[in-house]
Amino acid sequence: MREEFIFVFCLLFGLQHSGAQNLNVQEVVETFRTTYDVPAIAASVILEDTIYFGVSGYKSIDLKNSVDVNSKFHLGSNAKAITATIAATLVEKGAIEWGTKLLEVIPELRNEIHAGYSDTNLQDLLSNRSKMHAFEDDGSKEWRNIPKTIPTANDQKLEFARYALQLKPVKWKKDKNHYYSNGGFIVAALMLERRSGLSWETLSTELFNNLGLKIYNGFPIQEKIGETQGHKKKGKSYEAIGPEEEYPLDSYFTPAGNQSMNIADLSKFIQLHLKGLMGTDNFLKSESFHKMHFGASDYALGWYNGNIGDSQQRFSYHGGSLGTFSSAIILSADRKIAIVILVNADNKEVITLKDELRTKLWEAYGAKEQ
Repeated sequence: MREEFIFVFCLLFGLQHSGAQNLNVQEVVETFRTTYDVPAIAASVILEDTIYFGVSGYKSIDLKNSVDVNSKFHLGSNAKAITATIAATLVEKGAIEWGTKLLEVIPELRNEIHAGYSDTNLQDLLSNRSKMHAFEDDGSKEWRNIPKTIPTANDQKLEFARYALQLKPVKWKKDKNHYYSNGGFIVAALMLERRSGLSWETLSTELFNNLGLKIYNGFPIQEKIGETQGHKKKGKSYEAIGPEEEYPLDSYFTPAGNQSMNIADLSKFIQLHLKGLMGTDNFLKSESFHKMHFGASDYALGWYNGNIGDSQQRFSYHGGSLGTFSSAIILSADRKIAIVILVNADNKEVITLKDELRTKLWEAYGAKEQ
């Protein structure tokens, strides 16, 4: 599992923005898809009361079946924001607190884990401050040593926690205040399961059902034949990837990054986050949205964050990829805008595409800097 880090914010957000809304999102997306010659792009510009969509290309480069706003794309690590949102719903219900300690919820681990995790709490796990290993690179030592018995265990997340929390905590570099870890979100999901009495998968499904939205755990093509396929570039052309060829992830990894949504439903979900950051309570209180996006510096709860250029205005962001899809979501209540970009391919060219497309849409639709 791979998470991309993009450090273009000073360039992107140091610009003055007119808010003129003088671009047609559909036309822009079509131009970018043609220019970069990717299989498909789905993008949206999200304002407080409006969403503009642009979709172009094919679910499969082989079948030439066109994408639309209902075509699902894999979210990669943007699923972390969903895990954090589930946590926020349980916090508001009083089922758990951000400061609830791991061992309060899962006491059977007390004599099985490294002492360095004894005070770890829910917020530590969701803000990448637990000092758990990354579990990001399948060639890493911690990944290669994952017990092969976990996928067949009755409680996969618990068995993963038993293994991952025995490892010596990582040491942060002096200039860092967090250490990115897929493992932390898996253990956080386990805590949410214990306190709610429901599986994380059920919690996720219920969250979106209650909002009238749909989500799928896995890659789109694994849900049904004919859905959007991921692609890898072979030479100068892209090759569609079948359901059995997608990145292999056991179910316990889902809270860290293995879900799919269409651009329409994902944009509605992000619009609720934007409204919350702009001060409007909806399915969660505004303060819960602020906690998720800005409850800690640099990386809060499922979201990176920072200042826009040299100003006091703020943004939050996350990206995701597992090699065959790529996604990016960025929000700023100060600029009254959110942008979502989904691509069914992933490589350096796609990263550049997302940066340039995001900049162009931001300049056209973002509110002018105050």
